[in-house]
Amino acid sequence: DSRTELVGETPLLFPENLGLQRGGASPFLHGGLFWHVTHGVYRHPEKDVWYNAGLYGFEAAPPFRPACYLPFPLITPHADPPAYGISTNPRVVFPCGAFVRENRLFVSLGWHDRWNEVWEFDWQSVKRGLSWRMF
Repeated sequence: DSRTELVGETPLLFPENLGLQRGGASPFLHGGLFWHVTHGVYRHPEKDVWYNAGLYGFEAAPPFRPACYLPFPLITPHADPPAYGISTNPRVVFPCGAFVRENRLFVSLGWHDRWNEVWEFDWQSVKRGLSWRMF
């Protein structure tokens, strides 16, 4: 059977400073919520378009309502990328995977469309920065 069924839909409006948040790393289940490290597009007033990584948590059962979000980017392309002999310098953070292990958040990502990195965060510190306002 190749049918699909919509089981829930809840608009999620992020603050303007995060830009348009889109898909990124696959959501992961931790502590009773699904967590999603997003790929955001932000029009920087002085530097063109930047791509950042955001974070939000949502319910682990239908209708999967958002529960909390980080009101600032988790990761931003804070440094100008090396030119590598090309005319464009994309300022890009693109999360590909994420998980929590031993109270550490790990995020794998593409950096400036040039190489891959894995970033590590203290999970309790990240959680302290969350806004738990329901949407």
